[in-house]
Amino acid sequence: TFTESGLPSGTKWYVNLSNGQSYSGTGTTITFNEPNGTYSYTIATVNKIYAPSPSSGTIMVNGANVNVAITFNLVTYTVTFTENGLPSGTTWSVTLNNITKTSTSGAIIFNEPNGSYLYIISGISGYRANKYSGTINVMGNPVSNSITWTVITYPITIIESGIPNGTSWSATLTGTTFNGKYINVTLSSTTNTITFNEPNGTYSYI
Repeated sequence: TFTESGLPSGTKWYVNLSNGQSYSGTGTTITFNEPNGTYSYTIATVNKIYAPSPSSGTIMVNGANVNVAITFNLVTYTVTFTENGLPSGTTWSVTLNNITKTSTSGAIIFNEPNGSYLYIISGISGYRANKYSGTINVMGNPVSNSITWTVITYPITIIESGIPNGTSWSATLTGTTFNGKYINVTLSSTTNTITFNEPNGTYSYI
């Protein structure tokens, strides 16, 4: 007797013996009779999104009944999200199929069966992702999706008055950004404005 678990009710599955015999059923058990001996078997199902465990093995009949348990599991494929642009150790998160995973490394990996899944990328203060949501289609192969983060910058404009038009002047901006980067930038202009583009942080100017 082979007993299965995991298949949807009514799904046809098979026990194939090395002596050429094959048995099938749509219930949870397949029962047949064999004389004493050793037999190799393989397990199969018409529903290929499920895989049997074990998928094969050996049974020995020696004057007593034999029972074998088979578990069918959904066949899954890796769905890998990779990020670039974040400083090492930055925490980021992805929600796929209502499951949220968080990482401080460059990759977040899910395992999903065939299907279409909505994903959401959680926002990170000070950074902008090239996409925050979308759909992943799993169709019998692993899937990869790359997320690119860029630092959000804002204009810092210094406006002068009092010197003749065309006169060159300069300004130096120094400070530390929200993510710990030191800034020391000098710009020159012959107009009445100098504009820096910097992320969140605290800065001094000269």
